[in-house]
Amino acid sequence: MKTKITVALAALLAVLLVQNCKEKPKVAQFTGPGKALFEQKGCLACHGFGSGDKPTGPDLLGVTQRRPAAWLAKWIIDPAPLLKSDKYAKDLLKKFNNVAMPALGVKEEESKQIVEYLAWMDQTGGGAKTPFVPLTDAEFAQGKQIFFDRCSGCHGAKRWGATGPSLLPDSHIVNAKEVSGGGTKSKGTEALEAIIWNGTPGGMPPWGKEGVLNKKEVNLMARYIQMTPPSIPTFDLAEMKNRWKLHVPVADRPKTDESNGRFKNYFGVVMRDAGKVAILDGDTKERIALLDTGFAVHILRSSQTGRYFYSIGRDGKVTLIDLWYKTPKMVAEGRTCWDARSIDGSKAPGYEDKYAIIGCYTPNQYVILDGLTLEPLSNTNVEATKDYATGNTLPEVRVASIAASETDPFWVINLKEAGWVYLIDYTDPRKPKEIRLKAENFLHDGGWVRLPGSHEHRYFLVAANGKDRVCVVDVKLKKVQQPCIKVDKVPHPGRGANFVHPKYGPVWATPHIGAASISFIGVDPVKHPKYAWKEVERIKIKSAGSLFVKTHPKSNNLWFDMTLSAQEGVNGEIGVYNISTGEIKYIKASPKRVTHMEYNAQGTELWVSGWLEGAVLIYDDKTTQLIKTIKGSWVHTPTGKFNVTNTSKDIY
Repeated sequence: MKTKITVALAALLAVLLVQNCKEKPKVAQFTGPGKALFEQKGCLACHGFGSGDKPTGPDLLGVTQRRPAAWLAKWIIDPAPLLKSDKYAKDLLKKFNNVAMPALGVKEEESKQIVEYLAWMDQTGGGAKTPFVPLTDAEFAQGKQIFFDRCSGCHGAKRWGATGPSLLPDSHIVNAKEVSGGGTKSKGTEALEAIIWNGTPGGMPPWGKEGVLNKKEVNLMARYIQMTPPSIPTFDLAEMKNRWKLHVPVADRPKTDESNGRFKNYFGVVMRDAGKVAILDGDTKERIALLDTGFAVHILRSSQTGRYFYSIGRDGKVTLIDLWYKTPKMVAEGRTCWDARSIDGSKAPGYEDKYAIIGCYTPNQYVILDGLTLEPLSNTNVEATKDYATGNTLPEVRVASIAASETDPFWVINLKEAGWVYLIDYTDPRKPKEIRLKAENFLHDGGWVRLPGSHEHRYFLVAANGKDRVCVVDVKLKKVQQPCIKVDKVPHPGRGANFVHPKYGPVWATPHIGAASISFIGVDPVKHPKYAWKEVERIKIKSAGSLFVKTHPKSNNLWFDMTLSAQEGVNGEIGVYNISTGEIKYIKASPKRVTHMEYNAQGTELWVSGWLEGAVLIYDDKTTQLIKTIKGSWVHTPTGKFNVTNTSKDIY
């Protein structure tokens, strides 16, 4: 009897197994174009399959069962029309805190192909996922270097996120809110590879597609960010002094200007991945010097007199370049951080070129140096600075942009994650005093307001790109005007741009990483009080992903890039806004990404970096015609360009 029952049960199980196999098709590779389109458009940055909703968007597993295919196809092409009339679309927007999905720039047929891929994912339960394979020690060391080089600026050295999202492996809590919606582990290796390779509409560059990382490195990074981040060692004053090198004492440097004044129109051009800075003559366009300044220099700042360039690299290396030599020379160098991005000298009367300050990303500190020798004088840790609004402890507090007052002996520094602006009094550089002002987060770049006919540095405007705002720092009254000014998504001004608008008077401009627009803010509370400290106009441009705007007091143009555009080819264009007419025209500058603009001292030429092409492109400002292209084996990943006169006088 037992044998018959056992045989019957076995037969029944066999039937059930066969039926089960028929109900769930075998998982295979998707062969249509929809998968590649889905990955290329960066959808995986905001969504997952089977890992639950994320703060950035709903889980897509089962989406073709929740919504009709025709509805999904329309949504993918452009959500805006549905958001006006469709109840489901409106509820979706409300559920995700009014964060709308951007139009993906796909055609109708491509949209249908993406929906076909989503339907296949639903049928297969999410498809076959690449299993996680831990890194070896050697791979982990390589991943740490790549992350530092390409990722930490936006995502943070500790990977808690800032301008970019968190890249911690597991979900975590900040200020009683879940961040990352499950962490990188929930996305899986395959999805992370797709994001790193193709980039995202939000500004993540396509590191693989553009050849910056190869397939092996992309796979390595997809696995690296699923592992626990390494700890960050300290970097104290003793360590800084050990790394400080004075190559030429001040007494042994030129007593007179050997360039005969030509240095005032020199350009310092950063060759990022080569670890060099080229000094170019703005008049002759000739290369005067090529200096080893350290890996991934982020900016150059001119001293108040213009004689010196300070360079600071993402590797924390600082150099002092003397431009009075016939061939500019590095006269001092050192290191104060593991990762840095900002530097400036002292500019107040009586303190010209006397001191300099470096803001560190890691460790979380700022360092004051002797301005003529780079000798480290003091080190101040800001790691314990709490969130400006809640008072809660933060995992990371980085020093972002720095600007020097020309009237008073202090620097304006911004604490990125914490949302504080500090005024650092350097009258006693070994014991600096701090005035702390509450602003917003995440504080990033900014610049001074420059009113026509005035040299006063009273108002400093800084982007709080975590809140889509620009904050006004009144250094005379020592306060931040509240509320900060609402602009578009993720403002990224660089130094911003000052010009006189025909209707609104003096304005300051910022572009945006997350929106196809440029905001103009009124900045003259005396002669144009009606428009002061308001976004007076928001102009539409071709694409999101703009990093810099630039103009000059002698120009009628406002130039802008679209470096991080997700649209094919657009990131190689520059736009020119005519200040008088409001018209915009676009110039195809390079087949690859271009970035950062700078004028010559006369305000007649605009220099642009062909970042991935390896070229410096020079345009006539009036005609907007290309007049010269500088290329050569030494022109390697050019990024920032800094003219001595404009940088030392804060002309932008």
